[in-house]
Amino acid sequence: MDLRWRLKYLKARIPVLQEQLIMWIVWHLPRKLIYFAVIRCWAHGTTGQYGMTSPDDLGWGEALDRWEGKAKAA
Repeated sequence: MDLRWRLKYLKARIPVLQEQLIMWIVWHLPRKLIYFAVIRCWAHGTTGQYGMTSPDDLGWGEALDRWEGKAKAA
């Protein structure tokens, strides 16, 4: 019974540990790299098929959806 509880606990804990690892990596990246990535994502959300979108009207969620290809063309 104790082994089942431990396995259940570890199975639930793995996603949390994965997120903590990713956040640790991100916080240790150079600031210039993060800055470039943000600018690149934002530029993608306002050019090409989304060229009629003003950067002032674009929210972070929409910019990420466009970057991932989940958003519909404007």
